[in-house]
Amino acid sequence: MIGSPSYKTPTGFFDGLTAILLNDGQCYNKNTRKNTEKACGYTERGKDKPCCDIDFDFLEGGTYCRSDEDQNCISTSADKHFESADCGEDEFCVTSFVTMGSTIGLIFGITNIVGNFGTVFVDQSYWQSAVAAKPKSAVLGFLIGGMVWFAVPFCMATTNGLAGRALTVHPDIEGQFGAYYIDGAASSSGLTPARVLSVILGPAGAFILLLQLFMAITSTGSAEIIAVSSILTYDVYYEYINPELKSRREKLRRIFYTAVQKVVEGSPNINVISQPDKEAEVRLALCEKTVPTSAVQGLLESLSSSGFFEAQPSDEEMRTLSSLVATYAQDSGILVPDLYSAVNKAVSSNNIEGAILLRVSKFFTGLFAVFMGFLAVFLLTIGLSLGHVYMSMGCIVGSAVGPAALTILMEKANSKAIAAGAIGGFILAMVGWTGQAATEFGTVEYGTLMSDWPWVVGNLCGICGGTAIAVLGSLIKPDNTFKWEMLNDRIALVDDVEPPKDAKNESGSKLELQVKIAIGASIFLTIFLLVLWPIPMHVSTGVLSESGFGTWVAFEILWALIGALIIIIMPFIELVQTFRGKDKAIMKEGAQLKVSVPESMKGC
Repeated sequence: MIGSPSYKTPTGFFDGLTAILLNDGQCYNKNTRKNTEKACGYTERGKDKPCCDIDFDFLEGGTYCRSDEDQNCISTSADKHFESADCGEDEFCVTSFVTMGSTIGLIFGITNIVGNFGTVFVDQSYWQSAVAAKPKSAVLGFLIGGMVWFAVPFCMATTNGLAGRALTVHPDIEGQFGAYYIDGAASSSGLTPARVLSVILGPAGAFILLLQLFMAITSTGSAEIIAVSSILTYDVYYEYINPELKSRREKLRRIFYTAVQKVVEGSPNINVISQPDKEAEVRLALCEKTVPTSAVQGLLESLSSSGFFEAQPSDEEMRTLSSLVATYAQDSGILVPDLYSAVNKAVSSNNIEGAILLRVSKFFTGLFAVFMGFLAVFLLTIGLSLGHVYMSMGCIVGSAVGPAALTILMEKANSKAIAAGAIGGFILAMVGWTGQAATEFGTVEYGTLMSDWPWVVGNLCGICGGTAIAVLGSLIKPDNTFKWEMLNDRIALVDDVEPPKDAKNESGSKLELQVKIAIGASIFLTIFLLVLWPIPMHVSTGVLSESGFGTWVAFEILWALIGALIIIIMPFIELVQTFRGKDKAIMKEGAQLKVSVPESMKGC
């Protein structure tokens, strides 16, 4: 028979009910209903050990039953049965939301970590930001940015989540909307904050949330659009669709390196124009060489007579070139790569690639924006919720985390092993995802795939399998031809223009210091945030007291407020310092060196 009480729950609520039952709890007296403050918890019984002697088809539609003989035995479906043996004979166990001791919470944490690793390592916008930023700014920016970002879900999940749960039993809400004001479908669609804030803060709360979402989505959306547009433009169009642009740039580069050998002592004597296969060798040999400042004018004359300049540089371009040469110059000389970058950056009238690639980039920007809109509408139409997409990301892209990391951490990484790791890890993730769903539920369908254990197994198979394949393949057959010093030579640059360098703050010793800071901070934060902080709280804190939970929430809110101040104030300070100091110094220094238009270029 069905024990009392028996409740109706909305479709798809079984996972939520399972999560609640696997939280830490406390025992309550059956007669007085008072908290005995004795710790307790439920464990899952076998599939063939139901708590109720009923036809479990009756539970279709979302009911659960509690045993008449033992109220510490609950069945949520024909396969899910839970019991607690921690309370006394006259007590029953009540699990709590106010706890870090949550089995499903731990599973969610693992899935969330793997998924976020995947979305970051495979997201081109993060790589573009890291490459474009100065080393010091990149290290501090990503560390501080990560801590600030974490404050948002950390604070909003607790405050909005528990406030939403409280609202479902509020008399006004319950009378108007029923106890399921926020059901599983609404929560998976990301509507919990909207429904909570619209009730608690009214129209003002709804507006604040809308503003927050608008700013977050436009910022993230624009970064993703530009990232994809860059890949399509420079890795697809520039490389395969219109390779003539690249061929022209390579021809001009060969002219430059052939001419520069004549003014640099100890340089190889190779005519790169007639021997293009020797270009990489020459560039590597000259990457640490310097051109005397006194020889810059003569080098420009040689480049002009060799056809490097296809159009006469304007006076403004020559002033820019003077400023850049003065900025890069050190001890009466300028590094060859810096001079090449300065010439290309200053003499923009010769760079036809820029205008063409800009038009192509705009086209791909619009194309991908339309595709993003279509994809969002498509996923919404088929009923794939935001929460399910988020939780499934690790299964889909997590396999590329290890291979992507090895490309920048392991010099002997084998390219074929890297590719095999990403593809093989994805296959393993799909096998683990569907296999766990079939093992746990007996069937593979949307509802079983979008469950906690299938997610975590698929995530772990993807990230661990992809990493293992890439590592083993690279160790068995390492790539002994590639050296780190080749990296700068092989990285494609727009118009071959390197970003400006801060010689004072980007010296070798200071860059090595930034590397040490990045490694040390990454190791410490990983161990602290993933092990030392959450694991002890999960194991030993139990149900938080009222004062303890108040302290926890106050800590979250304080973290969020400090993060908000940092993300607003620090960029403003840096912007002011840039406009007041560095730019003026560069222009002042550049005015001290004059580079004139070569005679051979006049009248062309």
